[in-house]
Amino acid sequence: MKMLFKAPISHGFPAIKAKHRQSRLMVIDTVASTNTWCKDNISNLNNGDIITTLKQTKGRGRFKRKWFSAVNASIIMSTVIDGSLYKNPACIGQSAAIAVAGFLKELGLRPQLKWPNDVMVRGRKISGILLETAGHGMIVLGIGINISTSRTAFRKNGLAAIATSVKAESGMQLDCMMLLPLLILRLGKELQLYRKKGLKHISTSWTKNDFLKGKHIKVSQPGKTMTGKYIGLSTDGFLLLKTDAGRTEELTSGDISVQLSKA
Repeated sequence: MKMLFKAPISHGFPAIKAKHRQSRLMVIDTVASTNTWCKDNISNLNNGDIITTLKQTKGRGRFKRKWFSAVNASIIMSTVIDGSLYKNPACIGQSAAIAVAGFLKELGLRPQLKWPNDVMVRGRKISGILLETAGHGMIVLGIGINISTSRTAFRKNGLAAIATSVKAESGMQLDCMMLLPLLILRLGKELQLYRKKGLKHISTSWTKNDFLKGKHIKVSQPGKTMTGKYIGLSTDGFLLLKTDAGRTEELTSGDISVQLSKA
């Protein structure tokens, strides 16, 4: 592992009053996981620090699933956030998903948001987000976006039916590092809006681009599975499900899959 670049940045992230230190962008050539690196080095990191890498060897998503990323073909970054600045830190991931969707729209794509914080294009996942606690009141937000991964690479890794990239959707061959500042600015803007306007902003933005809207879904949780119609988000950002048994459930977690519509 080699640090290729380190520099102070100004990106609109919320500051820590009275004890704010300049945020930094750090580029590492190869790392097992940017989230893990941040958690291991949390005592030396500031609010708003961003870590990115050209190659991630052990990337992971929710439920410890492996996150595939071809070398220098994805934006892979983690940022450190002071959780005390937010009334509901658990929704930071949703705020980040909205930022990613806005970033992809600027590239000409039509992304949708899948609860809790995935970004989809034409039914395939193009971005995943992982939110983890890191001690010292800090949160690590990990973002992975497939930029120039080819359809062939997805097919060789058994992901052709479920994953996509900017290149696969548009044909554009883009440089990840050149796009990173655009994403950082988008993320900073969305986090500021979340702090100022709260969950109402997330709910409004999410509803406009909701991938699950009107769909019949299956929610898998440890030791339990439920099926029903997706209603939308609660005022706290949780998933609302009208189960096949007729109950309305408010869910804080779960693995979501879309089912064939019921007659």
